[in-house]
Amino acid sequence: MNYIIYFDIAAILLAVVIIIEYVMRSTIRSRKTDAFLAILSIATVATAFDLGSSFALRYIDVLPLWFNHVLLIGFFVSYHALPAQYLYYMIVSSKSDEERYTPLETFAIIVPYTLDLILTATNGLHHYVYYIDDQLVYHSGYGSYISYALTFLYIGMAAGYFLKRRKTIHYRQIINMVIYTVILVVGIIVQILNPNLLVINFGVMLSILIMAFTMESPAYYEEQELGIYNRLAFQTVSANLIANGKQFAVVGVKAEGLADFRQIVGIGSVAQLRKEIARFLVSVAGRKNVFSFTESRFAIIVDGGESEVEMIIKKIRRRFENPFEANEEGIRLSCSMCRFAFPRDVQSTENVMNLLEYSLTKSAEMGKETVVVADAALLEEKRRSTQVLRILKRALAENRFSVYYQPIYSVETRHFTSAEALLRLYDDDFGFISPEEFVPIAEKNGLIIKIGEYVFREVSKFISTNKIWEKGIEYIDVNLSPMQCLQDDLFERLTMIMDEYKLDYSRISLEITETASLLSGKILRQNMQRMTEAGFRFSLDDYGTGFANLTTVVEYPFSIVKLDKKMLWTAMKNDKAMTVLRQTIRMMKQLSLELIAEGVETEEQAQLLAYYGCDFFQGYFYAKPQNGESFIKFLENNAAKKEEDEVI
Repeated sequence: MNYIIYFDIAAILLAVVIIIEYVMRSTIRSRKTDAFLAILSIATVATAFDLGSSFALRYIDVLPLWFNHVLLIGFFVSYHALPAQYLYYMIVSSKSDEERYTPLETFAIIVPYTLDLILTATNGLHHYVYYIDDQLVYHSGYGSYISYALTFLYIGMAAGYFLKRRKTIHYRQIINMVIYTVILVVGIIVQILNPNLLVINFGVMLSILIMAFTMESPAYYEEQELGIYNRLAFQTVSANLIANGKQFAVVGVKAEGLADFRQIVGIGSVAQLRKEIARFLVSVAGRKNVFSFTESRFAIIVDGGESEVEMIIKKIRRRFENPFEANEEGIRLSCSMCRFAFPRDVQSTENVMNLLEYSLTKSAEMGKETVVVADAALLEEKRRSTQVLRILKRALAENRFSVYYQPIYSVETRHFTSAEALLRLYDDDFGFISPEEFVPIAEKNGLIIKIGEYVFREVSKFISTNKIWEKGIEYIDVNLSPMQCLQDDLFERLTMIMDEYKLDYSRISLEITETASLLSGKILRQNMQRMTEAGFRFSLDDYGTGFANLTTVVEYPFSIVKLDKKMLWTAMKNDKAMTVLRQTIRMMKQLSLELIAEGVETEEQAQLLAYYGCDFFQGYFYAKPQNGESFIKFLENNAAKKEEDEVI
């Protein structure tokens, strides 16, 4: 039989093109790229054997018979290995380099091909795969159809694996699998209908070519604008180093202020700045070790010791002390950095990624020029933050928050006339979670507005249901977050809730920190003006901590100022602080502002504050925060005591 070999020749040419592409452009080594190169190598060998056996069969009467058998067996062994290698590639593509294979995955890859290999290797005994008759004519045996069945078996297993792990598989892999399957099926059909047309290897190589320019293109790992590797490349390289047990360190760099500069100097200038930063980092650590994470974040992998890490950090610090150039203008940037090492501080790729992201954020929060030495403790803090965020989302979805109320004592009436609403969070696994921990997490992750509205609604419902004004409580303080203060429609949102419960707006006093006032500015001032006119009252919280100052008191329509507990506690130990406390109370009274002292825990503190002219006390000396039911009982008991005092 004369075979048409042009498609095999085309397949060899495609293989050459792919190999040249890989040689000319460096790529990231990983189990996935190794598996791809194995597919390419096997397909090339199978095509070469197919081409060689076709020539050998044409000249079978001249060449030794054993030579034909070697070429034919070589073709079947290599060609039948392709489906198994393809399944292996797909499994590897959905795993990190450090993930191990399950026994089922190993069985699926090895066993079917091994059985086929035994059948092919023993063909001389049973001639089930092929045979050459006495007239030196080649014949395919029924076993040749096993190769087709084997192909469909492996494709079926790959499809099942994809369905099982579809959430972790990239859409490009799905496209590749569909293309690979379609081309193979068409090739097999054409091959069966035209046995002399050697087309199937060309189909396989065409699939590999598509794979090379999608899943395995070196550009897939590059930040082409900067000429350095990207986040995926960092993840792949670090996973490969960890899988091989090689020690390495990571230096994270965050260029502060790039987002702000975009608004000032434009996108083009920021792109120029990023390129200059990237060029500098490459000059310090080498191109293969520098990776871009986001617009402002970079990572450097250091395979040297501590001294090399220190040297890189010093060079980066020194460079950021000088301006960068953009459009012939010098622009000064600051940077935050972090550092950690494998295996000292992290033990997995996931931990490397998490620690890098979190420690750079932490470094930025701690201030400019800070280098955070990340370790297992910081990683645990990150895990805790993630878990608390999950608890917060569940608490919002399932109404698991609790609102507590701390009574506020009036010096003038000698009874409790208001209270502060305090949010509490309890989890079955984590126990009590402090607001000091969960509020910043809620603010960073955009949950604080929903939480704030939840509290406001719960307090409104509580006031309305229990008619607390009949129990002597004139209003309840509710904290407003900085994000709520930035809302243009804050007035409409809050009044809609209070209208729903048919409440007078004076029943709730809104507490605002100076941080919120500084962030919100004009918007908050307008909201406060509208709400004050409608009957709301406002308290300035945390006065005396260094965050609240006299300018805020003067510029905004506050009617109440809350003295932070630290101001009181410091004054009890320090004469200068006592003078400040006394003069602060005097000044606020002259401004016609009511004063609430927080953190009152002893009778001595209460008597001192009353003597200086403070209006209200809040603290454990009078009452602890309590849930709604306990608070109502507390008020009822207090009312009964008040009646007894009046009788006496």
